[in-house]
Amino acid sequence: FLESRLQADPKVLLCGNSLGCISALYLAAENADVVDGLILRNPPALDDVVRHVARQYPGGRWVGPIVNELPESMDAVIQVERVQQAIVFLQSELDSLVLPEFQTKIQDGHPGPQKVEVLVGIDHHELTDDRHEQGIESCLRWLIEQVSDRHRTFHQPREG
Repeated sequence: FLESRLQADPKVLLCGNSLGCISALYLAAENADVVDGLILRNPPALDDVVRHVARQYPGGRWVGPIVNELPESMDAVIQVERVQQAIVFLQSELDSLVLPEFQTKIQDGHPGPQKVEVLVGIDHHELTDDRHEQGIESCLRWLIEQVSDRHRTFHQPREG
């Protein structure tokens, strides 16, 4: 199904995992006329993640000024607000690095269509397995439908 749909009408989908999600969001926002949709797994609200991890270390309480200097291009919460394209969010249920509540900030900030799939029973670094296959496939089917609709609307030839 997916292969035949994509071959008939090619799309540009960006994928990101963890920190790579920030780059994907930035590229999608800057290239809205080219990028049709995104698949993001465990996107970090980087400032929250850095503060969370720093608490474990001596001197971690002084990380605030450093985090406050991160550029907007590295802030997924800001970047996702600029993205209108459909996004599939894959969220590791037991994520101990990018806590689910950090990921929810990004999901809540997205103004476009989205679908969230919780990857049950796995942590940030763990691979998906057979129990996740059906949910991921359902999300991909949804995304293909979304980008097909967007592609037809966005890329209509101009009349006149």
